[in-house]
Amino acid sequence: MMKRVAGVVVLYNPLDFVVDNLITYSTQLEKIFAIDNSEENVNQLVLQKIGSISNIEVIQNTDNYGIAYALNTGARKAINEGFHYLLTMDQDGSASPAMVNALYSIISTSKNIGIVTAEHFNPTMHSELDKIITKEVLYTMTSGNLINLSAYQTVGGFLNELFIDHVDHEYCLRLNKNGYKVFKTNVVLVYHQLGKAEKKKFLG
Repeated sequence: MMKRVAGVVVLYNPLDFVVDNLITYSTQLEKIFAIDNSEENVNQLVLQKIGSISNIEVIQNTDNYGIAYALNTGARKAINEGFHYLLTMDQDGSASPAMVNALYSIISTSKNIGIVTAEHFNPTMHSELDKIITKEVLYTMTSGNLINLSAYQTVGGFLNELFIDHVDHEYCLRLNKNGYKVFKTNVVLVYHQLGKAEKKKFLG
């Protein structure tokens, strides 16, 4: 029987495309905590659209306290409501079909797996994948991760002091230090647009 899986997504002045992104994984999760870090001029209409999705709870912070703080807010909510695993996403990420089930099928095989992450795929930068690989890695980006909330409680969560940079790397390294493993698989994808990246030729 599959244990309970929730999700957390960090919002910052979200636009309409964010609603479409959330829909790609909202049906794969029991509940999503949408943590809004917008400081001002937030598009309330977009937040209303997000909040209208039946299994999403929108939590508006009074200021931007950083990604780590937002992730910890969602994790604490999930733990208090009895969830065992948590999908971490950012607003620019969307999920391939059945991504959560695929990640769960890996992380549930061992209590020593702290994170399993999907392959981060940017269609403007990457070519189609031709080989299926699941491997242990040292660290990964935050978006598209399924985290073990038991491990999260053991190692102490994300460091609020880091705000944005290195939040994901530091947490993964701390998992490793405490005997937990981080796995990456390209069986499923998280589609992720990093800023306005473009594919360029170098020296011709």
